[in-house]
Amino acid sequence: MVFFKLISLGKLKEALEECDKKKEYNPEVEERKYNLLKKLNKNKEAQKVLFKLSKYTCSLDLILKLKKESSKQEWENYKREIIEEAKKTKINEIISKIYYHEEDYLNAYEYAKNLTNSDYLELLAKKLSKNNPDKACSLLRKLIFQWILSGSGYPYKKAGKLLKEIKNIDNSGSIFKKIKNEIINEHKKKYSLMDIIEKI
Repeated sequence: MVFFKLISLGKLKEALEECDKKKEYNPEVEERKYNLLKKLNKNKEAQKVLFKLSKYTCSLDLILKLKKESSKQEWENYKREIIEEAKKTKINEIISKIYYHEEDYLNAYEYAKNLTNSDYLELLAKKLSKNNPDKACSLLRKLIFQWILSGSGYPYKKAGKLLKEIKNIDNSGSIFKKIKNEIINEHKKKYSLMDIIEKI
């Protein structure tokens, strides 16, 4: 391929021109273009390419890279546009994770309600547990039922562990009791699960 030959010969400007010949937007080509611009120390141009690429792909890695390479004001503008684009395509996971990395956990929660990624939801629940225990418990409740429905054995133990977390977070005890009763009422015939839940 001409592009790689030019790179190997150290002809970076010519390789950049080769990227510009592509008429259709191609994320792979744009990523190469970004890397070339960085090598040529054209940082502002590289930033614009990275912004467009972040907006197009909604890749969290690229979005966080853009944040790192932008000033505070630039990032605020970029973030707003990326979130608007993600809203159009309903990519709630990316919107939630952008807010998570901004330490805006309430907005992260709003866009996490329909997500199923257990690792991420647990992390978010931990961040919410101090100032918004009700929302943290809501996420953990969702995960408990998700784990129970995924099978017995380890999933039941995991559900029990998450219920213990709710018990620790919920100072009043009312949310914990309500969720524990929900589990018992809905899954009382799952005896191995009940052995775990009733001991908490």
